[in-house]
Amino acid sequence: MHRAGQLQAAHLESLRQELHQRVEDEVRRELDKDRGALEQERQQLREEVEGQRQELKEQEEELRERFEQEWERMRLEFEERAKVMAREDLEDAAKEIVEQTEEKVVEQTGEKKGRRCSIM
Repeated sequence: MHRAGQLQAAHLESLRQELHQRVEDEVRRELDKDRGALEQERQQLREEVEGQRQELKEQEEELRERFEQEWERMRLEFEERAKVMAREDLEDAAKEIVEQTEEKVVEQTGEKKGRRCSIM
């Protein structure tokens, strides 16, 4: 009987080890499966982040180009306004000079000349 008890204990120990090995193998398979899924998810997230970075970079470039275009438009508009204002100021000054010159000519010669200067 003692021998039967030993055989039964050995058999139970063998079954316990086999069950332990099965559980361990199943857990490893599940972990490997989960690792694969996690790695795939991580890769997808990396791709999404990279896509968003690229999109932001493109948007930044577009905004920079629009800013430069607007800046150039404003600069040209400012230059044109400055030219118009200068032209108006110079035109008035030129008319004044012409009138003063004509008055001097009339004073000196007594006759009025029919020439006029048109600036710009």
